Amino acid sequence: MPQVVTRPSLSIPVALRSGRVAEGAARAWMTRFRSPVSPHAQFCGNLRRLRIATTSTKFNDVGWQAENGVYILEGRGAELAVIGSVTGIAPGENIYSVRFAGERGFVVTFRQVDPFYTLDLSDPTDPKVVGELKIPGYSSYLQVLDETHVVGIGRVAIGDWQRRVQVSNIDISDFADPKRVGMYTFD
Repeated sequence: MPQVVTRPSLSIPVALRSGRVAEGAARAWMTRFRSPVSPHAQFCGNLRRLRIATTSTKFNDVGWQAENGVYILEGRGAELAVIGSVTGIAPGENIYSVRFAGERGFVVTFRQVDPFYTLDLSDPTDPKVVGELKIPGYSSYLQVLDETHVVGIGRVAIGDWQRRVQVSNIDISDFADPKRVGMYTFD
């Protein structure tokens, strides 16, 4: 039976074996997550660490405001501890997709344009946003093709009401300055 690690507004059911996150525990955590935080998950690595992107919505003097962050959690004994984070990603927008690949991460947020962010995760205690690309629409799915390209699949607005499927090819060879090098919109 999973143990429960409790933090303010965060309850994480996890199963740890020898300080490692048990297979399936990450997905179990995602399905049982109950808090004002919306997790966007892509799990990879050595199973000692989880990487998770979150959107939390808070009420302040200007109304409801979304806040985004990427957190790296590590199994320590019978608990998960946050060992690194980067927050303040695209304030006021919501995360639509996430992909972690090795020491790199990719996050897409959306309000009216699709900011695509590149993240350096090489130091798990100090992840950093490295680059940003703004394109119309949003990507709800990201797939790393190779060391220099990521494909984003999502939607773009055509006029006021129509939403069409769009596929974008993003060149990440300059990680600090990603560029869309191809795009196809389905009619």
